[in-house]
Amino acid sequence: MTRLGYESSEASPAPALRIMSVKEVEILGHRSIDWDYCFDDFMQPPTVEENTLNLFVKDHGLIVFQKKENVSPEIRKRVILQSNFAAQEVLKALDEARATRQQQTLVRQKSERFITKYSS
Repeated sequence: MTRLGYESSEASPAPALRIMSVKEVEILGHRSIDWDYCFDDFMQPPTVEENTLNLFVKDHGLIVFQKKENVSPEIRKRVILQSNFAAQEVLKALDEARATRQQQTLVRQKSERFITKYSS
């Protein structure tokens, strides 16, 4: 079973939100992270085609011997879900999380400017 989710690390001033795919092995009962991407790695907003969620993220591949003209800065991660409704719900949750991330960043920047302005 594969599950999608997002997490927030509240320890840092600007939480690192990420989306991840977690696989659960039914026989052994343990979970492992198949892949995960930070919201900062998104090159463009996610899209939905029928029951498929498309994520456009930075390519962090370690292919060293590749010609510069063949290197693409992004990859498309296709996540096939059970239904179009499920894909739309995940897209909606991602949009809400991205909006929350942007709002937190703006609040942090305004707080830093306020502290800098009135700290002296």
